[in-house]
Amino acid sequence: MIELTHGPLISQPGQWVVVFDPVATNRLVGWLTPGRFKHVRAYGYVPFLHVWLFVDANFAGIEIRLAAEGAAAEIMVAAWTDGCDLVLMPRFQHANRSLLAAGCGWCVPTVKRLIGLRSSALRPDALLADCLAHDGKFLRTYADAAGAAGSRHRKRLGRRWWRSAAAWCAGAAAPAGGGDQLRPDPDLHRAAD
Repeated sequence: MIELTHGPLISQPGQWVVVFDPVATNRLVGWLTPGRFKHVRAYGYVPFLHVWLFVDANFAGIEIRLAAEGAAAEIMVAAWTDGCDLVLMPRFQHANRSLLAAGCGWCVPTVKRLIGLRSSALRPDALLADCLAHDGKFLRTYADAAGAAGSRHRKRLGRRWWRSAAAWCAGAAAPAGGGDQLRPDPDLHRAAD
């Protein structure tokens, strides 16, 4: 058995930015999910390794992406946060949870388990309320973003967006929504470690 020790090369985010999205990952989920928010995902800074970890769970599976500090992280944050509310959450100690929640593949139980939050929330709106009740702090609301950056809300993160993101990282024009509207700030996350 391999035993891991946390040290300079093995780390995890001390805080997570939880992204509450009013647009669902597919039309059926959007129609079935009551409330303002239809999807939730999270990202955090991994100290020592200088990378950002992005976790997104939906019915198609769980996507885990790493982005190096700099332009790659900036484009991911811009894509993930356009038109969304952001809540900064501390990482809680993980405790044994039910097997039912572990087997659920939709976004809310996955994010709850990721940040270690004890919550009975099943919808993104309820998770937002629980996050704010457990030391969560708003980093930005969509109204703030739209007013400050003139943000244009995107429909979904899809293949077309990823192609434009790759072109932007290669030096082409920035994709719609702007890559500078919310730069990732590693210092925000280093304070917790």
